[in-house]
Amino acid sequence: MDPQAKIKLLKSLKTERELALYDYISSLEKLIEQYKNSLPDLNKILSAVKGQQGEPGYTPKKGKDYFTKQELTLIEDRIRLMATPVKGKDYFDGKPGYTPVKNVDYFDGINGRTPIKNVDYFDGKQGDPGPPGPPGLEGPPGPVGPIPKHEVSSDKSKIRFENPDGTWGEWVEAPKGGTKVSRIVGGVGGYGGNPTGWFVPTGTRNGSNKDFTVPSIIIANSLEVSLNGQLYFGVTITNNTAFSVDDAPTAADDFRVKHLTI
Repeated sequence: MDPQAKIKLLKSLKTERELALYDYISSLEKLIEQYKNSLPDLNKILSAVKGQQGEPGYTPKKGKDYFTKQELTLIEDRIRLMATPVKGKDYFDGKPGYTPVKNVDYFDGINGRTPIKNVDYFDGKQGDPGPPGPPGLEGPPGPVGPIPKHEVSSDKSKIRFENPDGTWGEWVEAPKGGTKVSRIVGGVGGYGGNPTGWFVPTGTRNGSNKDFTVPSIIIANSLEVSLNGQLYFGVTITNNTAFSVDDAPTAADDFRVKHLTI
């Protein structure tokens, strides 16, 4: 077979079985050519050395040990018909690819959830109580209590307070400065009445004004004044609804009063 015909035949082969059969036939053809080329030398050797007569030879069988030219041509034609693979039968392209959808096929890990103790995880058995902690910070001062019943000396230098049993305590030096003893010169007599609760009196707090008023009548000895959280004694009641202080408060001061009223 000429080279062009051999190339054409190879292009027409379709399956591995056909290619294997073609290779087998080609190897047989090469062996035949080798035998043909080696026969003259073999005849010389045989003519020089004569051995014992061998056993009868084996007669090759047609279609098994050898093929005729027509049979080879038929085999080549069948190989050529079967050489081209058929799409959908001998091979497949596969289905089109699919674009993954975020939050369905994959997640980027954002917007995670904080695990909840005793729901998503557990610490194990509860341990023994720890040692007591250090004392906490001191709390803020409580509200100013009521002024106990008291008496002031005529020169305003001493003060004494009534005991729970009705007796009077010893005279003591009156506080100075911001806690001066009040000079009560007005107000309705008696201790009975309705408490008002702490409130800011009417009057300008500018560091110079000392006169203030309240909306209801002051029962005598019931007016209490608080300046920046401390009980203030430098007070003089000027009439039933007004009083003055010895130290004028400013706008920055916490200035409040309360009293009994009818």
